[in-house]
Amino acid sequence: LAAAASQGGSCHADLLVNGVDITQLTEAQKQAIDQAVQTKISLETGMAQEDVMTKIFVGSYNAPWSPSRNRPPAGVFVANLVNKCASAEMVLGVFRGPQLQEAVAAALKTSLAGTQAITGQISVIGASVVPEKLITTTNGPPGAAPSPDVFASAQAPAPSSGSGPPIGLLFVGLGVLVLGAVAAPVVMKKFRRRGDDSDDDSIPFTGH
Repeated sequence: LAAAASQGGSCHADLLVNGVDITQLTEAQKQAIDQAVQTKISLETGMAQEDVMTKIFVGSYNAPWSPSRNRPPAGVFVANLVNKCASAEMVLGVFRGPQLQEAVAAALKTSLAGTQAITGQISVIGASVVPEKLITTTNGPPGAAPSPDVFASAQAPAPSSGSGPPIGLLFVGLGVLVLGAVAAPVVMKKFRRRGDDSDDDSIPFTGH
């Protein structure tokens, strides 16, 4: 992935996780988790840590760039912004993989030990990769809300190259969204700036 990422723009690579209630955490604890997950993703993808930004949100968080149709309910939305994303399909493959998912789950378990935030078995249940170039070139005016039809059926066939996004744009069940951890204000500023123009209704959340 690191070699393929030497060129290209940025991708929103998000994960959905069950078994965690982040409303039980302080802001300092959330920031520590952001950094722990960012570090794991950096190690698993072979990317520089500064090329991954991570921020956790409640599972119902409606990110402007994120697909919403067919999206499974989750405890945590792990938002990740991956720089130098040459292939969304490749990034999605990595985020769907058991190695990265297990590493993220392990990072969460370790970070949450001793807190009241663990509600059950921590597991990744969904993943989504959305190239930033799609958000900035195909979406509606700034501030537009995400379309309710963003997610296609989990069993829908992959769209052809001429009529829709590549398979790499699909939200995949059993994956989790993760962003590289950096200072919270910087992360939020970057995510909001990139998300404000988003209203893409062609990228589905699909089952794994």
